[in-house]
Amino acid sequence: MTQANKLQGAPLVVVELDAGLVVTAWNELAARVFAVASADAVGRSVVDLLPVDGGAETWRARLTDAGGLYVWSIDRDGAALQF
Repeated sequence: MTQANKLQGAPLVVVELDAGLVVTAWNELAARVFAVASADAVGRSVVDLLPVDGGAETWRARLTDAGGLYVWSIDRDGAALQF
């Protein structure tokens, strides 16, 4: 069982990616927050689903710098918080 499976019902967005930046897990809260059903997200590139400046290079850098685990949150005013 993957970490994402353990966190499926957690009160936080969980998105799990493979080495190619393809979504392998997308929990219920991710579906609500990003308005994309899990069935539509799994198997797609995170670069397409959650675009960031710099595309795939930025995603890879974030994950590499964070040791493979990138955690962020948005406060009630919509400002991004990185841990």
